[in-house]
Amino acid sequence: MPQGIRHGALAQLVERLLCKQDVRSSNLLGSTVPSPRVQPALLRQTVGVAPRPDRRIDALASRLRASGSVFAEEEAAILVDAAKDDAELEQLVRRRTAGEPIEPLVGWVRFGALRLSVGPGVFVPRQRSLRLARLAVRRVRATRAPVMLEAYCGVAPLAAMVAASVP
Repeated sequence: MPQGIRHGALAQLVERLLCKQDVRSSNLLGSTVPSPRVQPALLRQTVGVAPRPDRRIDALASRLRASGSVFAEEEAAILVDAAKDDAELEQLVRRRTAGEPIEPLVGWVRFGALRLSVGPGVFVPRQRSLRLARLAVRRVRATRAPVMLEAYCGVAPLAAMVAASVP
């Protein structure tokens, strides 16, 4: 892996590229990606990996989008990765298009740099809570003998972020 790239930042860029998001200006070692057309070349150059076209993701994204998914490509890729086989994939897609939240379906949620386990009925942290989590990390770091308590919050995303960020 090239030096000077934080793993988290690289992982996020690779994830965006593989999910075919419109990457208009990502900076990686000073290079700018002007359009998605150069993404495979950038991936090969940066991490030695070329994305494999997966027509299943495109087909699933169409189904997900038709059911109201705003992030259809990302959800399709997550479902493909989560499924053990085509039958399970079809079951996951049907449940998702019926309106079940994706996080309990696949058993996890991305919260900042963390991947937290979730299950049915468990509170799924909102991405807007990341700001509060970062504030909690700063406050705990600034305290001599910190105590962090997050009660009745499902997977305890704030406490998990503090535990992962503060030695």
